[in-house]
Amino acid sequence: MRLSHIILIEFLADIDSVKMNNLDLFDLLPQNFLPLLLRYKRENRVFLEEIAIIKERIFEIDDYFDPTTLTIKSIGLPSKSKKSELSDEDILQKLKSARQNTLEVLKKQNGTIPESLRIDIDLEEPSVITDQPSTPKYGKVQKPVFYNLFGNFARINQDVIRKFNINLSNLVNSSRDKMASIDLEDLFYLVSIFKMIGISSQLETSRVVGVLQNYVSGKIFSTAKYHKPNPINTFYGIAILSELDLLNQSEFIDMLEIEMFLEGEMRNFFPEKLLLNFYTILSLKLLERNGTSLTNKNGLYASLLNLNLLSIERFNPSLDIFCHLTSLKLLNDQADLNKFTIPYMREILKRIDQSNGSVNNCITDTARVLLSLNLLDPMDQEMYLKKQLTNFLITGIKYFDDEELENELNWGNDSIAYKLELRMLYWALVAISQNLKLA
Repeated sequence: MRLSHIILIEFLADIDSVKMNNLDLFDLLPQNFLPLLLRYKRENRVFLEEIAIIKERIFEIDDYFDPTTLTIKSIGLPSKSKKSELSDEDILQKLKSARQNTLEVLKKQNGTIPESLRIDIDLEEPSVITDQPSTPKYGKVQKPVFYNLFGNFARINQDVIRKFNINLSNLVNSSRDKMASIDLEDLFYLVSIFKMIGISSQLETSRVVGVLQNYVSGKIFSTAKYHKPNPINTFYGIAILSELDLLNQSEFIDMLEIEMFLEGEMRNFFPEKLLLNFYTILSLKLLERNGTSLTNKNGLYASLLNLNLLSIERFNPSLDIFCHLTSLKLLNDQADLNKFTIPYMREILKRIDQSNGSVNNCITDTARVLLSLNLLDPMDQEMYLKKQLTNFLITGIKYFDDEELENELNWGNDSIAYKLELRMLYWALVAISQNLKLA
């Protein structure tokens, strides 16, 4: 039986709620998913007799039916505001001991890259950045900022890459072994990671395109064929094609249909839907490189600029601050973020662990906070703070480590653990690409 089904059943039957709470803590559930699930649980109580049967039979359920053949009918749960459609891939699960495992890895970390973790791979030449930044006042050419690099990442300096403790052999082999079963999010991470590390030649374009075609509905990217399109998967799909220089050469998608879909999403714009807005705006920015234009940009920008982020329900500092600041910059590259510096820095400082320089002992949260700091502090006045976060991203974990394979559930045999491993490495590389002088 899949881990996700076990966690959900245990939660609904009051067997174990800690796992589901950990998923929410680690940003592995869609926004407001847990409150809706709690509401469903209150209104649909499981009888004691049923709980007893579930406890007794929970690990034998696969003997009676195949959960992978089930479908879920959308019934539209009530909400105070219009909710975005949730995809199966968004509803992720992870191990109950995720935080404890991370801490154990930190204790074992020695900060070096053993020879056994390195493989001989011909590194490619750095990617050409087509969107050149404007020349600033003093004549120095600024490096491209991260929000302009999605879909067109450059290779990171190899001296910096070697400071990471990445088992490249495991990473490359996993991409080949899992290509037939990964989803668009995993594929996006792989393509982007390989570009930043400089080993894009390890990915076969034909296999990547084969995966992409399985996630198209009506020539727009979705969670699966015949599913309703959604902005997040649309971003993953067009970003992958952009990285492969195939955005205008793929007949299985329709760029005009994608543009119309995304603009339709913007017409129902709710500024507090930060993650959804981030990916929608990012998708439209990718299309702008191909000659389209983002409509009603000023109205979107004004509504985001006036958003009181700290008052929204279930405020998630590391994710929400990042999405808010980045979306503003995507809409207006000259956006003045000074009004957010004091309140956002206050929230960030509360959550940095001074003992190891992390945010929530989490690679992904730490990376997003570091990127937010780059936007809030372009003059590097918080250099020491950024240095702490940078060190944690590089030395805080062994990526695709052999030792993890000894666990019952690991990146090698569990799709959720694999997604987490890719996500951590991806965001760490994006953040480090903007802070090379601190690495």
